[in-house]
Amino acid sequence: MKQILILIRVIMAIILITLGVNNLSEPSNTDVFIGVFEIILGLAIVFTPITSLFKKL
Repeated sequence: MKQILILIRVIMAIILITLGVNNLSEPSNTDVFIGVFEIILGLAIVFTPITSLFKKL
């Protein structure tokens, strides 16, 4: 059950990073800031469960 939650968090992080990279190409500074924030949030979300998963292995 816990692995499913980790998988969902990783998928959410990938979606956030994808949306963030898409916002980086926008001409508005606000969109670029939102894109950078989404990338940082996505990396934080994906880093935590992966480290806990490798500790279990």
